[in-house]
Amino acid sequence: MVGFLVGAACLYLLARTLRGGGWAFAADALRDTLHGWRDDAERMRSDVARSLRGEAFDAAALEEAFARADARLGTVREALRGQAARVHEALDPRQRAELADLIDRGWRRRWNA
Repeated sequence: MVGFLVGAACLYLLARTLRGGGWAFAADALRDTLHGWRDDAERMRSDVARSLRGEAFDAAALEEAFARADARLGTVREALRGQAARVHEALDPRQRAELADLIDRGWRRRWNA
């Protein structure tokens, strides 16, 4: 799941970098989708803590946290799939290869190499 989030962040940053040339739709869509992730994470952490706090393990609280995470991840997955397809269509084969290499190697490795 962490890899997925890193990939989503990379695509978001790429779209944001290229925003000036008609790329605003990708950055805005991902930003809108990711908006609220922090609030959901806070509530999930609270649910996990609540499941452990009582005398008996509260499985329902943990299931609430899982359901919230699954719902948010599903939304992010759909937005990322759609925006990645738009980016793919906008790039020529050379640009696609460069973007794929950049994502594969990671942002920092490219600049520090």
